[in-house]
Amino acid sequence: MKLKYLNQLPAIITTSGVIIFAIVKFYLREKNIENDWLLFILGIYPNFFAGLMIPMLFLYRYHHWDLTKVEDFDKKIHFLMLASLLFLVFEEYRPTFGSSKTFDYWDIIFSAVGLAVFYMVYSRLKTEKLKSNV
Repeated sequence: MKLKYLNQLPAIITTSGVIIFAIVKFYLREKNIENDWLLFILGIYPNFFAGLMIPMLFLYRYHHWDLTKVEDFDKKIHFLMLASLLFLVFEEYRPTFGSSKTFDYWDIIFSAVGLAVFYMVYSRLKTEKLKSNV
């Protein structure tokens, strides 16, 4: 994939994620849906979205990284991912921002899956940026 298109990937993921989140949160969850799989997906999507978007917004903000300091940026990304996971787990136990009053292991698992998807995107971006800099 060409680098200029890859640089737009965080913006595309963020924008589409926000749109899908709004549809799920404010429209689909209000419907009386009886399909168990769809209910499951609608239940875990906000956590998957949060796991993906919290670090993605950071990456979107800092998409012009200095390639001479990739290791420092990597450390910041890893710290941000750990802090995001800890925040999302704490939020699942003691909701302060969300309105959920039930604890669910699936929410924690899909928060981690969202972070894993973010890391795959970040790794691909990093690889392409380093290749284009050589």
